[in-house]
Amino acid sequence: MSDSDIGYDPFLWNVQDNPYPYYQRMREQAPVYHLAARDLWVVTRWDDCMAVLTAPHQWSSARGNFFNELPQRIGVAMPNTDPPRHTELRTMMDSVFSAERIAGLEPMIRATVRQLIGRVSGECDFMSAIASPLTASIMGSLFGIPRSDFAQLGAWLAAAVHTRESNQSGTPAPEFALLFRYIAEMVSARRAAPTEDATTALTTAEVAGARLANEEIIIGIGTIIAAAIQSMNMQLGNMLAALAQHPEQRALVRAEPSRIPAMIEEVARWDPAIQCLLRSATRESEIAGVTIPAGGWLLVCFAAANHDPAQFPAAERFDITRTLDRHLGFSWGPHQCFGRPLGRLAMRVAFEELLPALGEYQLVPEKAVRTRNPNMRGYQQLPITF
Repeated sequence: MSDSDIGYDPFLWNVQDNPYPYYQRMREQAPVYHLAARDLWVVTRWDDCMAVLTAPHQWSSARGNFFNELPQRIGVAMPNTDPPRHTELRTMMDSVFSAERIAGLEPMIRATVRQLIGRVSGECDFMSAIASPLTASIMGSLFGIPRSDFAQLGAWLAAAVHTRESNQSGTPAPEFALLFRYIAEMVSARRAAPTEDATTALTTAEVAGARLANEEIIIGIGTIIAAAIQSMNMQLGNMLAALAQHPEQRALVRAEPSRIPAMIEEVARWDPAIQCLLRSATRESEIAGVTIPAGGWLLVCFAAANHDPAQFPAAERFDITRTLDRHLGFSWGPHQCFGRPLGRLAMRVAFEELLPALGEYQLVPEKAVRTRNPNMRGYQQLPITF
């Protein structure tokens, strides 16, 4: 089947605007689809995606999982390593980002959301007025970043996430180098004058007598900050948009706030911020009857698998009453999203405060601006009236 028959290319903006019809076409006609123009195999069915995500020895993350991957992250950052090194890094990270440390952020998150809501009236751009300053505040509190630097970090990452429509193999955005330099200085300062934040904790974390190298700390913090400021922002916006597009669901969750956690999971299934990530074949392998050569690149489409009717009845329907025991909104397997406990906490608290405050808010779709990225889906600007 030719590329023109399917029409899918994750770099095309018309695909990014609404990728779901393309996902359906691939699931039905070419579930392991070879996008010849980019020499890429696209995996879209639930069972096939799960088979890839749970076999890191066969489908590796060590060569990168984003298009235009940062060379600094290869073999260093937790998302860009395979077991056993990935397991060692994750154990150290888990020792620092404990359930207790994450839960302790709730009062700050709630106070920040209330403060941000208090600054707007009638209309606002949700992304710049609420989502971005909220995630910046969370990262600042977690890592000990001064509030005066929040705007700069946000600006760097907003610029870095944007890609040109045709950019297949461009160089990584220079803003990432600025971010890593900033973090290196922060880590050096904490070694000289320790505090109680997670930056200091990472400099002393130890598992089985081993500690993180300085480079691993810097790249690890940068990866976590980037994930929060990019994907958490986008997921907050996707959630706000999904509820506006389904006012009966919004009315239900406003009437019964106990449904907010289920609503978060359904949005993460129905319209996840991370749409797809890369894996590479460690040896010649087969998926659904299609041979992938050694070194071949796979694009594992979480969002396509999340709409697979073989796994989710009425998969295209947004339904916060749906019973979900699993989905790929936070990936799966060894590389399941490390930050999902913090993300779920932040989104729950945010919407506990936002829903009663914003009421029957409305989107202003003609002024909305999407983030342009082949791996991610969300908004740069999402104006609302309320």
